[in-house]
Amino acid sequence: MGLYIRKGRYYLFKQLDGIRYRRSLGLKRGEEYLLSERIKQVEKEIVATHYGLDNPGIKRIRLRDYIKIYLNEHQHKKTIDRDEQRLNKILSVLGNIYLQQINKQSLTRLENYLTKDLHVSTTTVNRYMELLRHLLNCAIRDKYISENPVSLHYVPYIEERKRR
Repeated sequence: MGLYIRKGRYYLFKQLDGIRYRRSLGLKRGEEYLLSERIKQVEKEIVATHYGLDNPGIKRIRLRDYIKIYLNEHQHKKTIDRDEQRLNKILSVLGNIYLQQINKQSLTRLENYLTKDLHVSTTTVNRYMELLRHLLNCAIRDKYISENPVSLHYVPYIEERKRR
């Protein structure tokens, strides 16, 4: 186990059976009094994830239900209409699965659907994945999942840097 600080935030590193887990503790510098309890909690989540046990800190929710929560929380965005369109397309491809079931295969299926069936550009695929990554980061914050599969498994396409 290792504890480190990056950009003023605490992170935990733990290795089980050769698999490395890095998790944000969600604490900033100056919140050291909360550190020991949060480390215990995150270690329990890592062990539960590694061995496939029920995770006591994680609540189960389906993608459609969390999309409604996400859209309700982010009504102030200028691009909320575009986000809703994209999230509905993501929902149609992935189905109404639990957030914990989103994995590398489902991301590959979404990417293939966007590039081959819809023939969208690689930049547009990056925007879809950015939106999904943000949605899943919000789900991590709300304790619905413990890690973001988009951050772990998706490598964005390289975009050309041309001026508009």
